[in-house]
Amino acid sequence: MAPIPPTAFRNDLIGLVPDMASAGVEWNLCQKKVTATLKFLAPSPRWLTEKPFCLAIPLPEGQPTSNIIDCTMPNMQVGDVRGIENSFQLDKNGFEFSSLPELPGNLNFDDHAAFESGYLKDMANFLKKKLKADHVFVFDYTRRCTNAPVKTDIRLPGMVAHIDQTPMAALARAKLHLGEKSKKYLEGRMQLINIWRPLIEVIEDHPLAICDSRTVSSAELVAADLVYPHHIGEKYDVLWGENQRWYYLDKMRSNECVLIKMFDSQMDGRARVCPHQAFDHPDTPANAPPRESLELRCMVFHSQIY
Repeated sequence: MAPIPPTAFRNDLIGLVPDMASAGVEWNLCQKKVTATLKFLAPSPRWLTEKPFCLAIPLPEGQPTSNIIDCTMPNMQVGDVRGIENSFQLDKNGFEFSSLPELPGNLNFDDHAAFESGYLKDMANFLKKKLKADHVFVFDYTRRCTNAPVKTDIRLPGMVAHIDQTPMAALARAKLHLGEKSKKYLEGRMQLINIWRPLIEVIEDHPLAICDSRTVSSAELVAADLVYPHHIGEKYDVLWGENQRWYYLDKMRSNECVLIKMFDSQMDGRARVCPHQAFDHPDTPANAPPRESLELRCMVFHSQIY
């Protein structure tokens, strides 16, 4: 196979144009829609001259860790896909639901070696089979909880619309994690796919909302720097758009997952990215357990284009 063309890794060629005619099919199938508040990057002329950033490095006291300003959009409609979840596909919508084996009873996040050789390896094999891929590498993972303890690796839910990686960041990730071997893998097709699943039996508190890629415009994506001690990454923060259609899977269970596309090197009209965010569900019971979830970030390589 020929190397992936450099244009696939250019942020300015992400090429998102809303297709509301086709996107309306699934939207109209949703029998239940909830009215909720969603959060977005605040529109501002400052983003024309100042790049948003988040700093995850030691800083002098008083120095801000971010310049990002968000805004809330009340009265947003979020469609419940329960019962029609098979209508959504990675290459069409940018996300796809799937069943999973039950969580292992002995899952131990503190034993990193066992976690990586056991659960992460199993999930890489799951995704490899699911997507008919040649190689899958899990390069990062995040646990989230609405009452995350302070000073732990567990994070709060991400409450502002975003996409984890830009095209430029996808290429940088491949080189960072695969080194010289990346040249071999960067032929055919590359994807960045997140596997998101609950860590409790049922999620009712702060479920995940996902946006149909076909309803997003390139103009609504603003690249933001993520600065770590060992690496400078880049994500997309997302502005609100009137065409956006947001979905969630009601009462998502621990044997269910959603695959979310962060990048795809194919530029033939299929979905390439998918905005997402947690949201405060208006019907969450007062006694609902805190949301706990796990997301794996995976590099996926194909030698054949399907």
